[in-house]
Amino acid sequence: MKFIFSFLFIFIFLSPAFATYSTGTQESVCANMESSICQSTNGCFWQPDGWCEQCEIGFECYNGQKIQCTNTLGANQQHPAGAASCSDWECVDDYFPVDTNGDGTPDECSACDPTTLPQNAQFTDSCTWRCNTGFYKNGNACNSCPSNSTTTAPGATNVSQCQCEQNKYLTQNNGEYICKSCPQHSFTYNSGSTSITDCQCEAQYYMGGANDNQCISCPEHGNCAYAGRTYLTATCANNYQKNIDTTNHTFSCDDCSDSNATFDGTICKCNANYYGEPNGLNTTCTACPAGTTGAAGATAKSACHMTQNTKFCDANGKCMKLLQNATNINQ
Repeated sequence: MKFIFSFLFIFIFLSPAFATYSTGTQESVCANMESSICQSTNGCFWQPDGWCEQCEIGFECYNGQKIQCTNTLGANQQHPAGAASCSDWECVDDYFPVDTNGDGTPDECSACDPTTLPQNAQFTDSCTWRCNTGFYKNGNACNSCPSNSTTTAPGATNVSQCQCEQNKYLTQNNGEYICKSCPQHSFTYNSGSTSITDCQCEAQYYMGGANDNQCISCPEHGNCAYAGRTYLTATCANNYQKNIDTTNHTFSCDDCSDSNATFDGTICKCNANYYGEPNGLNTTCTACPAGTTGAAGATAKSACHMTQNTKFCDANGKCMKLLQNATNINQ
């Protein structure tokens, strides 16, 4: 048990990590105190010859005791006069206490004058200053990054170095930089986006709209199976034509107007046993005459052929057998 206490004493009182910046109890506070008050005032010590005085540099004074400090402090630090604990420290002459951690508490001594340091800034080794993480330099001040953003390290010199959190992007609104959320049904892969183009629409949606700032549901027969599609990169299923609205930046997947035609990726062509002149999606297909067949893509009635031994009947019900070498109904 004694060993554990001794270890804790050494760890707490000799470790610089627990040192606290303090200027100590002032000499005027200790002066003219009565013995009982002096001995109960930390930082003061009752001298044997009958007066109260401030604790000397390098000592700690509490509960009427005066103990010499043996712990090691940081560079250019010393135990202050009037110290109530050996963990207290102040800077030696010509050095200044500075906060290098940005938590509002001094932790080092620097030759740099803190009165020249703007708020939310820190000194460099050369006594020049830079803004803390989460701030950027604006003239002789450090401005906070926009809401929902920060910098990756100290020293930012422009608001553009502030990185928005994931699923937001940096933009201007009435001249003020803000982190704007990506459109509904979209996301960013990382933080630090600076444009809406970094926002990727989820699967089954595509980026479009007149200002390319909407994630629009994929149309029927559209192919938006993967995230990141736009109205230009999304595709249509086979046998459907993609039509783009260049004003609203949307698209549709359209079928042939005639159910007896099939879109081949370029134009609608008639199915087998039908014929018709191709006309975009509006190709009109007519069935081949009874007793005849035609290959897919036939464009004229003459492409409909009769097979041997097929009987052909005219409108009056008179039937004849196809001649041996006949190839169509016109023979």
